[in-house]
Amino acid sequence: MVCDAAPLGYLAIAAHGHADALSFTLSVAGHPLLIDPGTYCYHSQRNWRDYFRGTSAHNTVRVDYADQSVSGGAFLWLRHANARCLAFAVSEDGQRLLAEHDGYRRCADPVLHHREIVYQRPARLVKVTDQLVCAAAHHIETLWHFAPECVVTVDGAVVSVRRAGVGLTLRCPQQLQLELVRGREQPCLGWMSPHLDEKVPCTTLVAAGDIAGSWEGMTEIAILIEH
Repeated sequence: MVCDAAPLGYLAIAAHGHADALSFTLSVAGHPLLIDPGTYCYHSQRNWRDYFRGTSAHNTVRVDYADQSVSGGAFLWLRHANARCLAFAVSEDGQRLLAEHDGYRRCADPVLHHREIVYQRPARLVKVTDQLVCAAAHHIETLWHFAPECVVTVDGAVVSVRRAGVGLTLRCPQQLQLELVRGREQPCLGWMSPHLDEKVPCTTLVAAGDIAGSWEGMTEIAILIEH
């Protein structure tokens, strides 16, 4: 797993930064499962540039259909989500990361996003707890992007992911509605870019709902290895 609780991008304008605070990727036995969709393009096709560096293209939470940071151009961010690590611990049984970002504090009703990621090594289990601290109503989406080779199915609140003898089982918060999206163009969702100027469809899980004030939800991710 690679988890992001770092500054937005390069220097003051955050060039090359993506609005991906508190996102993470996950590979099992060398096979990518949860992925970062990449970049695709820089100076052309502004809608695709905005999508690939936007929050909806990353494994994190989006609030009120807005990016965590505010773009001012192809390589410029006007307002930066400030992410910070609050705690990190490693033991024989696993690891724990607690982090937050303030990108949605700019909302009319400010929202602070906390995310705790706990990896339980003996159980091969990852617990992702998202906490949104706010006072009013908001629309939230927790997004999960899977490698194009993955076969993804949904049964109730349980999502099954398989590829090449490995996989994941995601148990999502019951209060969120689940939708699988692959290769959608209006609005863009469900794509990854393996190389510059190349994009291919991938399956994206959107767990969405409306909240009224502060909210907390846990996603349990079980890692599966076939013998």
